Order: sequence, then structure tokens, then C-alpha cells
Amino acid sequence: MIDWPRRLLTWAQGKLRGNEGEHIHLSLQRGLNNNRPSAPLATVLKGVNGNIEQRLNAAYDLGYFSAQEVLAVLLQLLNDPDEYVRVYAIQSLARLNDPAAVPDLLHHATKVQPGLVLTNIIRTLADLRDQRATPVLCELLSSSETIVRYDAAFALGEIQDPSALAVLERWTGDASMPSSGDDVETTG
Repeated sequence: MIDWPRRLLTWAQGKLRGNEGEHIHLSLQRGLNNNRPSAPLATVLKGVNGNIEQRLNAAYDLGYFSAQEVLAVLLQLLNDPDEYVRVYAIQSLARLNDPAAVPDLLHHATKVQPGLVLTNIIRTLADLRDQRATPVLCELLSSSETIVRYDAAFALGEIQDPSALAVLERWTGDASMPSSGDDVETTG
């Protein structure tokens, strides 16, 4: 019998050694700490206006550059028609950890959004720990979506704004727990 899991693992380890465990876009890694556009950044920026795959890759990769123009591009991608491009842009904003993104994130948190986009916005606001998010997050505690309420409460806990305590105390009576369509029931 062929031990295919071991063969697969050996093959994957060989691939990783070949790339030395680096991000798949090695040329992008060379420009990570540049304060001005490098050739790789320029290449990524060109993908922002490309097809869906190029926009997805650009939204994801931009979070690894610290250049000032990256923030503006990511904020622009929050309006992309594709939900996953918006999610990748939000996750890249979290990696940048720039409080200048908070007003735009708050604006988008108050608009009707797919659940995946909204929960990523909330989690990014939690990562940024900016008290400007408190009023919007308090408002989201009354969402009809359990996961939105749960994430908003978590974000408020991360921000630790004392002005949210009264709202959070009222929320503690919410006994619902978020569930995922991905939950697998096990039977014993």
C-alpha cells in the first residue's frame, strides 16, 4: 500500500524548503518596509483595477506595505463591488494598524453590508482599539444578527472605553451565542 499522506508531506516540505518558507510573492517581500513605491508595490497597485483575481491579490498584498498611498488605495477598495475584495482590504487595514482608517471603517459599518464584511470591519476596529468606534459598536449590539452582536461586544471589550459599560451591561442579558453554518454535529 502506498503511504500517500507521507508522500504528500514530503512533497510539501520540499516546496517550502525551495521557497524558504517565504510568502509566495517573494518580490513583494523585498519592498515591505519602503516608504515610497517600489517596483513590486507599483505592480500590486496596477492590480487594483484589474480583474477579480488581480483585485483580490492586490487587496491582500497591500497590507504588507507601509507606504502612505497604500492606505488610500485600501480605503478605496472598501467600495469594491466584490465582497471578498472588501474583506481582504479590511484585513489588510488591520495589518497596517493605522488609526487613520477608523473613520472610513465606521462609515462602512453603518451601511448595509454582507455579514462577512461587517464582522471583518468590527474585528479590525477591535484590533485598532480606537475609542471613536464606541458609538457605532454600541449601536451594533442591537443588530438582529447574533454574530454581529457578539463581535461588537468583543470589540468594545478590546477598546475598553468606560462609556460603553452601561450598554454592555444591558447586553449581558443576551443569552444567544453565535453559530456558524459550518458547525458540524457529532453524534456519540
